[in-house]
Amino acid sequence: MEKRKEFNETLARLRSDRGMTQQQLAERLHVSRTAVSKWETGGGYPNLDSLKDIAVLFDVSIDELLSGSEVLGAAEQENRTASDSRIAAAFAALDIAVLALVFLPLYGIPEPGFIRAAPLPEYYAALGEPVVLTYFVPLVLLPLAGTAEAVTCAFGASPRTAKAVRTISFGVHMFAVLLFAAARQPYATAILFALLVAKTAIAMRALQRRER
Repeated sequence: MEKRKEFNETLARLRSDRGMTQQQLAERLHVSRTAVSKWETGGGYPNLDSLKDIAVLFDVSIDELLSGSEVLGAAEQENRTASDSRIAAAFAALDIAVLALVFLPLYGIPEPGFIRAAPLPEYYAALGEPVVLTYFVPLVLLPLAGTAEAVTCAFGASPRTAKAVRTISFGVHMFAVLLFAAARQPYATAILFALLVAKTAIAMRALQRRER
């Protein structure tokens, strides 16, 4: 009995039989050439929508494309991708929310007989201390990381890219907590720490689900 070919071999054969390049197939499926290359080298499986498009394009059934074990592998990959997208979306929301710390009245300006709460730009203008400019660094970098996370979520970036962006996000966030704690800014520190705990809980929960 002839051994059944793996999905990557089947896809490469179907594409070759049609005289299509990887770039041409990618354009027909509305994906990147890198994605097609990854599928054909056994680096992963298409999502369900792409599998349906491949089946229609080459006039074959999904059963002809995937073996039983590969169906399970594709389903696991789809679940993992969906989980990664949810994590990226959650991280993006938390990181972009940090921008509010620039505008909330969390910083105390000494006035005769009392301390007036003010947003960060007004706090810097009142004190005129160059060190205060450092406060803006993590409060700008974190929303930028959040924007990058939103982009990876929207455009399906590779897991390596998504992991790198999350690592940068964690690093900048921990720096922000330490910076505001050292500067004795209790309100900003508490908010940043709470957001960091939320991100850690999300990441740990996702890791536990993958290990099950």
